[in-house]
Amino acid sequence: MNIYIRSQDYDLFKYLTDEQTKTLISRAEIITLATAQNIIAVGDNPSAIYIVRDGQLKLTSSAGVTINTIHQGEIVGEVFLYSTEVSPFSVSSTKPSVVIKVPYDVINEFMNESAENASRIQAAINDTLCQKTIRITHYKDHNE
Repeated sequence: MNIYIRSQDYDLFKYLTDEQTKTLISRAEIITLATAQNIIAVGDNPSAIYIVRDGQLKLTSSAGVTINTIHQGEIVGEVFLYSTEVSPFSVSSTKPSVVIKVPYDVINEFMNESAENASRIQAAINDTLCQKTIRITHYKDHNE
């Protein structure tokens, strides 16, 4: 089972070595989701980054509008890593899915172990946020 999907623009592990990736994955949890199962609800205080291993997730606004779709290898939840704000959107599976849940405390602990770990994770999260901003601002254009 290859869970290291490093070809994605949204990959949390894209700048980590194999050893660093194994370390972080060993501290994560694999969760199987049924169709329409929420992992983040509107008003939640998210506590983890989720990586889609199999399946697909969607972000939905409090008004019920689909904001974005998260595909295999992509991540969600990174926007709240340094925030105490509640989620203005929900995240749910669109079909049976498997996600890797990496709690924020695990990520912070990993980053605190070395400056290299921190810079590699930060670079991946920065790339992800940039790509998602582009994708979300053009979501309607791609889905008409």
